[in-house]
Amino acid sequence: MGSWLGIASFVFLAMSGGAKRVGEFASKLVPIMFVLYVTFALSILLQNIPALISATRLVFQNAFNPSAAVGGFLGASVLQAVREGMFRGIFVTESGLGTSSIPHSLADTKNPTDQGILAMGSVLADAFLSILSGMLVLVTGIWSLGAFRCTLIYEVFKLQAPGIGQYVLLFSVTLFVLTTAMGNTLNGMQSFGILVKDNRFYMNCYMALTVSMIFAGALVPMKLLWDIIDTLVLFIAVPNLIGITLLAYRRPEVLRLK
Repeated sequence: MGSWLGIASFVFLAMSGGAKRVGEFASKLVPIMFVLYVTFALSILLQNIPALISATRLVFQNAFNPSAAVGGFLGASVLQAVREGMFRGIFVTESGLGTSSIPHSLADTKNPTDQGILAMGSVLADAFLSILSGMLVLVTGIWSLGAFRCTLIYEVFKLQAPGIGQYVLLFSVTLFVLTTAMGNTLNGMQSFGILVKDNRFYMNCYMALTVSMIFAGALVPMKLLWDIIDTLVLFIAVPNLIGITLLAYRRPEVLRLK
């Protein structure tokens, strides 16, 4: 509980300084967490090249197998596996949600296309981290020891890099949580600010509610959280995709930047 209270307090501190402070925090934290996680993950994977090759082959062999056991979907249908993959992919990369366009639109840059390229690169980076995590579970064989659980990566780091591995993971995950919470809070504040015309009182209320929800999230069962996220993703993605479709058929001169 103390860690979540600390994260909530840190998010409040960052958000009180606006988008500029969030950008300053993120620019310092993101490289640290990325390098730490990728370095330790690759060091574990490269310890056993034959197992890595076998795991890669296993992924392709079972990608469209209705009885694939990978990822805890034992006996699941292809449709269910694809559905879970799509939802988790959207959750990780935010592709199709339109949320990542908010912080990119606030960036101070001379060329808008640079932010578009950066946005696409961030999706690839998220996908790369997800692939690393999945391969860690497969290469080490942790996935076959018991039911699917949220602590698989922690177990991998603890067993394969005893002593320091688990602490590196916890530190990296903490930074991931911090930057994600700050980014999502910023997105919400920008959207909510439009609705209330940046009224300071309502904005402060939103901030207090958001920080409270970050702490309350530690008390909610994980299964319930995933169900809530899967439901809300639809309410975010559908309007965004409709908007993108409409914009795609607008005349170029209407969309031309002034």
